[in-house]
Amino acid sequence: MEGLDPTDQLQAGLMQLLGPVVQTIDTQVAATLQSQETLRAEIEKLQQEIAKFQGPADMPQELEQYVQKLSKSRQQINSINSTLSGLQDRVTRLHQNVARSTKLAQTPAK
Repeated sequence: MEGLDPTDQLQAGLMQLLGPVVQTIDTQVAATLQSQETLRAEIEKLQQEIAKFQGPADMPQELEQYVQKLSKSRQQINSINSTLSGLQDRVTRLHQNVARSTKLAQTPAK
């Protein structure tokens, strides 16, 4: 970084600092999305199993409450998945911008 002006040095330093952080966040968001998807699938399986044992007409009140809770949980998980997906998209774009800026900062000016 010796041949760069102070602004370029600052930019290159920030890119070196932020690059790994953005990559870590991206990895963690992806893992969270996968976990949420697994949880959603398990809730759906559980709802299907409950439906097999009890028809809607003869479902005990207690069981119906649990089914409603599961349904609400599934809706919340879908909402969280949507939010996390948007967050992952933003982190990916940020990561691409950091990589692009780092590449530009390392390219000698002509």
